[in-house]
Amino acid sequence: MSDAGTQAQDPSIELVRAIAQAIEGPFDWAAWSVVVRLAGGRMSGTTAWIYGADGASAPAVCRPSRIIPALDAYLAWRYPAGEALPVQLLVQLDRTSGRFGIELEDHDANRWQVTPANIDDIAEELRPSLA
Repeated sequence: MSDAGTQAQDPSIELVRAIAQAIEGPFDWAAWSVVVRLAGGRMSGTTAWIYGADGASAPAVCRPSRIIPALDAYLAWRYPAGEALPVQLLVQLDRTSGRFGIELEDHDANRWQVTPANIDDIAEELRPSLA
């Protein structure tokens, strides 16, 4: 977990900024969570949720093409050449506090997956709690 006001050149901060600019939803957000899936070393998709200051949540769109350069820079920084990449990342931001988190999933490609069985619960599971 980090404070978005530090280390302006940190690739993790640039990834969070890119996502914040790429995310679109039905209302102004106070926080968001985006799952970035990887396959073969490349982004294979995103799943996004936004959260309002009133506690509301809604699915959102995070345009992959807008975050690929920042994602590639983050992965190159975090995983030097030859290291195995994760299968997905959970990136979260709380706009009020400016805090963000990036959680890596190395093996379970089904973690954070939206399914008919969990669609009602996934928004809450992914709600940022970045104290």
